[in-house]
Amino acid sequence: MLAILKKTFISFILFFSLVSSAYAVSGIMIDPMRVELAGNNRYAVVTVFNQSKKEPVTYSISTLPMRMREDGTLYIPKKMTKREMLAQSMVKFSPRTSTIQPGGKQVVRVVIRKPPNLPEGEYFTYMRVGPIYDTAKKDKKPSPSDLNTDASGIIIDMKVGMRIPIMIYQGEPKVTTTIDGLKVIKGKTEDSIQLKLKCKGNRSSYVGVSIYTMINGEKNIIASKPRIVTYLPQETRLVVLPKLDKSFKGGKVTVELTDFNDRDKKIIDSKSYIIK
Repeated sequence: MLAILKKTFISFILFFSLVSSAYAVSGIMIDPMRVELAGNNRYAVVTVFNQSKKEPVTYSISTLPMRMREDGTLYIPKKMTKREMLAQSMVKFSPRTSTIQPGGKQVVRVVIRKPPNLPEGEYFTYMRVGPIYDTAKKDKKPSPSDLNTDASGIIIDMKVGMRIPIMIYQGEPKVTTTIDGLKVIKGKTEDSIQLKLKCKGNRSSYVGVSIYTMINGEKNIIASKPRIVTYLPQETRLVVLPKLDKSFKGGKVTVELTDFNDRDKKIIDSKSYIIK
């Protein structure tokens, strides 16, 4: 047991060091964590901060396509689709490069130029802000990227930079998200619940989920997640939820989906399952 605890502690320290190094090496933070432009809105502002208190940072901005897998992880495709190329062509930045003094910031304008007769729907790309390294100094040469994301917005690219999603909406795109399955995943120490969602429409899906049993007329939450993202063009989504109620061993459960963007959190789908 002591060896296991020691190994876990060391793993945590290594992970924390990696995340910290991303901030220390790049020296960059971005606000807001995502950009959404709809209707006649063609303009947004993003602020880039230099977190370092000692050294200036010179950065460059570019667009980068990313896609989602069924499990929610993101990856950079080897070849772009026409839609991805169109999304990138619509996004312009000013300035694209800048040097920020220690503790300073730079306001970047994000301008969208839509082509005529653009079909209704969502157009999605990423804004990448990366430091420009002095290649003459080997100790500052960036290493291969490590993508860390829960699909909720910001991505830290280890020792390389940061990325935020840019969502462009044309017309009134819609999406319908439904529950498509539920099963228990057996673990060595404890079980978890895998939920399958199905999305249909021309925009990304943002939902919340609650899984519960009824005890004496009251909801007993077994597992939940307030925000699950499924980016276009992904149509299915697998989400693993750890059990909150460790005493639950099986029985009838109800799964409820809510629209994350709905203030009233109205239920958009509900299904019941028997967990054994």
